[in-house]
Amino acid sequence: MKFTCDTKELSRACNTVSRAAATKASIPALEGIKIDIKGKEVRLCGYNLELGITTMLESKGDSEEDGSVVLDAKMLCNIVKKLPNALTTIQADKKSTVTIKSGDSEFQLVYIPADKFPELPKIDEKSAISIPQAVFKEMIQQTIFAVADDAAKPIYTGALFKVEDGGLTMVGVDGYRLAKCHESIDYHGQPFDCVVPKKALLEISSLLDESGDKAVDISIGLRHAAFMIGNYEIFTRLLEGEFLDYEGAIPKSHATEIKVDVRTLVESVNRVALVVSEHLRSPIKMHVGNGQIGLSCATSIGAASDTLDANISGDDLLIGFNHKYLSDALRNAGCDEVRLQLNGPLSPMVVLPNSGDSFVFLVLPVRLKAG
Repeated sequence: MKFTCDTKELSRACNTVSRAAATKASIPALEGIKIDIKGKEVRLCGYNLELGITTMLESKGDSEEDGSVVLDAKMLCNIVKKLPNALTTIQADKKSTVTIKSGDSEFQLVYIPADKFPELPKIDEKSAISIPQAVFKEMIQQTIFAVADDAAKPIYTGALFKVEDGGLTMVGVDGYRLAKCHESIDYHGQPFDCVVPKKALLEISSLLDESGDKAVDISIGLRHAAFMIGNYEIFTRLLEGEFLDYEGAIPKSHATEIKVDVRTLVESVNRVALVVSEHLRSPIKMHVGNGQIGLSCATSIGAASDTLDANISGDDLLIGFNHKYLSDALRNAGCDEVRLQLNGPLSPMVVLPNSGDSFVFLVLPVRLKAG
């Protein structure tokens, strides 16, 4: 097996697919990158049985011999990013050694036979959708902050994808907040839903193009999903379990509504939160009334307060929030102004765009101590 390719392209590809390689795995091949050569096509793959990433490169000229090997992902990435020449040649002998050569630099690595590397899942395709990359990236941004990190409830460590006639809804929830967003798509098949792990969504988001109208093609199977993004394909195992009835969790009425500038409120929250730390946790108090939002917080090291103007309708209110959860919701709104809907000090805050309902965020309040 022998091929030559552009060093920068090889380094970029190795760094990306290596993010799906396992660390400290009982099967050494899972810690590697599989390289497949066929004619001018060079295919790289990382796969840890939960997440897989593949990409294709073009060999500079036909390979002298087709073949496949597995190389340690960390070592390969470290070597390739240090290579001095514009081109790199990789050649494997029939025993157990791969030679990597670029300019006057040369490395020999012991490879793992390709048959030790697990096969990528075949998507027993149930449905397929396509959505512009920029739109999908924003949808991930508007839900992933609310996806749980705690594996105590594995189903909530992923985002729900709900596909219906003409639309895609994504939902994230962690027990303290909920994020839902919706976009129109060209789909007219049977409705379906699945839950995609947070780790996969982070990798997908990193590859999505924020500009232009290029699409990401998504194939959903019974147990796996595949996302085709340009020259990369990401495979992920889907999460199993019963997801929250999110529509039932969203309040249908409100007693107070606030229209406020997002940046102004985020900056105010961040200022007041300066007296809060991991060891000195205290909720931020929000007093709503007389056309103003008053924010305050007190801990053992001091106190802070701030006031900002807002367009307020309905009842006056005093309510407490975790500053991080509130700030996360505001920062991921993706708009200049939002509506905050409240229904008493013990009901969740609903965050909506200034017009429409393309996203809905819920932030649970913190019960304030009397006095």
